[in-house]
Amino acid sequence: MMTAEAMKVAHRTILRAMEMAGPLAAETENDAFLQQVLEHFAEEEREVYPIAQATGWTGGSVVSELRYQHQTLRQTFLDAVQNEKSWERFDQQIREHFSAEELLVFPLIIDT
Repeated sequence: MMTAEAMKVAHRTILRAMEMAGPLAAETENDAFLQQVLEHFAEEEREVYPIAQATGWTGGSVVSELRYQHQTLRQTFLDAVQNEKSWERFDQQIREHFSAEELLVFPLIIDT
């Protein structure tokens, strides 16, 4: 099980990797970044979100929204790497998503 602290570290790692991706980056950099994000989302959905949902209504409703955001971020990535304005929106959305997870979900999981 991933701890809340480990997930926060993963968020920071992804945000650093974002600096190498985007409209001006090589396709290989964007592919690597996308793969890292997809693996992170899958890990959260497999390990973290079920624990948060088990805490009851609040955890469940938050997780539903965050799963939706995962889906939206996956879908918008390819458009985002096409131009700087879209990339800026994507950057803002992923940062807001990570903040929501850290404020609303991670406190629901018990670090072991």
